[in-house]
Amino acid sequence: YVFSSYVEYIKNYEVQLEKTFPSAIRIYRVFKIGVQDLYKDIKLFLGIIKKLNANKRNLECLTRKELEIYFQMPKDMYRVAPVLLISALPFANYIMFPLAYLFPRQLLSSHFWSLQQRVQFAVLDQKSRLKYYKPVFRSLQAKLKQVKANPLYFSWRRCIALLGSGLHPSSKKILQCQPLFGRGQIYHITNLTTHHIGSLLRMHNMHSGWRRKKRLKDRAKLIHLMDLAIIKEGGVAKLSNDEIRAVISNLYIYVYIFFKHF
Repeated sequence: YVFSSYVEYIKNYEVQLEKTFPSAIRIYRVFKIGVQDLYKDIKLFLGIIKKLNANKRNLECLTRKELEIYFQMPKDMYRVAPVLLISALPFANYIMFPLAYLFPRQLLSSHFWSLQQRVQFAVLDQKSRLKYYKPVFRSLQAKLKQVKANPLYFSWRRCIALLGSGLHPSSKKILQCQPLFGRGQIYHITNLTTHHIGSLLRMHNMHSGWRRKKRLKDRAKLIHLMDLAIIKEGGVAKLSNDEIRAVISNLYIYVYIFFKHF
């Protein structure tokens, strides 16, 4: 009886606090839930590292979800760490929490975002990436004449023409042209222009600084492994709508078709 009475008192007290300080309670809940979710993923991330060490760092042993966490968690921790560390200082949380609440996209990870914010920020990210689709396409188009002697020239020209007119060639047609991206070929990563590499990095929301080609190869490998994991786990039909949206944001045909030739 005493325990149930105490729980009831706490519930009533929280309701009263919410009425008196609605903004403060809202911020408190955002950070409470966010920290809990972040902590869960950090534990999963540490488990993934342990699993990789036990499998000689072979990424193929990971599930699709584990690959996503392995790829995303370092970036999330890097983004959130300054906010959490500074807010641990005396009275700093009174400044940092409201500031982070006002600028969640810049200062917080998705663990702290509402469903509406996740959709909104995903749209903003996609819009920023779309700016680099045309430069990537133009770079592909610019080298078309250099493959005239290749038997795949007419098939590739057809794919380029369809894309240029706003249509989509079939996956089968694109994969037929995969040899053009092989080692020593005109579209292999070692033969791409600086502008082309930079546009690809930006298209994948990556900075265009150091180790450009190495990071692009790593991203291609990750996408390929996620593809294999999806197939291994039963295919796209087994994914929820939210999982499909998350996967689509990471899959780009262009990277996939030249991955195997690195």
